[in-house]
Amino acid sequence: MKRLFFLVLSVAIITTSCNKVKDLLQVKAFYNANAFTEKTCDQFGSVASVNSIDSINITFTNNSKRELHINWIDYTGAEVTYHDLPDGASWDCPTFLTHPWIVRKTDGACSTILIPKTGASSHEVVSFGQQ
Repeated sequence: MKRLFFLVLSVAIITTSCNKVKDLLQVKAFYNANAFTEKTCDQFGSVASVNSIDSINITFTNNSKRELHINWIDYTGAEVTYHDLPDGASWDCPTFLTHPWIVRKTDGACSTILIPKTGASSHEVVSFGQQ
């Protein structure tokens, strides 16, 4: 009976810990759906900046409880290190429609890829974490 109790207790602790870790690893992006195309991280090799014609400003706001890395994907599809965004901070980024931005967590894991698209206003806001 004692062994069963410890087994059940151990499973409960591990399950709770895994759920907490899972929550820490998820970074939700909030944005105007008419302004961005969101790509999954496994699509990284298929996106690249197209042109620099229509300018836009994006304010990235981080409420994710961790530092994020905001990187540009250039015309060849290569990732260019751009800006580290601490929790609680915002960053105004001048960019262009068709320029993809990849967001990485501190462990380097990709969180999302966002591409401003036609329909975006001249200034858009993307918030990470809680809204």
